[in-house]
Amino acid sequence: MDIEALSRELFGRCDSLALFFAIASLPKESFSTGELVALTGVHRPTVSKELGRLCSLGFVKLIGRRGNFERCSSSFWAFVQELEEEWEA
Repeated sequence: MDIEALSRELFGRCDSLALFFAIASLPKESFSTGELVALTGVHRPTVSKELGRLCSLGFVKLIGRRGNFERCSSSFWAFVQELEEEWEA
């Protein structure tokens, strides 16, 4: 599965799906920008921009001022996990 190509086709941004997949699969709800950078290899400015979009949509929320976030309860994350499983099959 070419995540970048699928992401570009679906969202117009090549790194979105990798970030969504990483956030959806985290074992805990809280995470940092740095954790996502380490997990995905996506550059920090891109991660920050995408997290801003997710915040504005209510899928994650900023906790504190140091780039810590919390995944919000949403069917979006279940959809992302199902999509990843379907595309890997």
